[in-house]
Amino acid sequence: MGSKEFEYICTEVLKQYLKQYIKDIPEEVQIYTVWSCKTLQNNKALMSTSIPDTRYYEFTYNGDKKELYMDSYLKEANVLVEITEKEGETYMKGHLTFFKISSSAKAEDKED
Repeated sequence: MGSKEFEYICTEVLKQYLKQYIKDIPEEVQIYTVWSCKTLQNNKALMSTSIPDTRYYEFTYNGDKKELYMDSYLKEANVLVEITEKEGETYMKGHLTFFKISSSAKAEDKED
């Protein structure tokens, strides 16, 4: 399945899902693709809508089985994590705490 066909099918599936499961949707709801990828015979896309409910949808097409899966997610948090380096060490500053990234984690990252 090509990328355009996949995104069209996902949009149609999402329209039907919204009509069936989401209450109080506006008539002129916009559906847009946030990200899409095709690898070999498989496709994946992240989609969202103009409905202000922080929901997004993940579509996965398994080309071997000719199956399309849709997952629906609600955004629960958006947490800033600042990453800084000081004297050769990497530190991450999260919402409430500071912590140091171990040297072994940095070494594993360099191997990838």
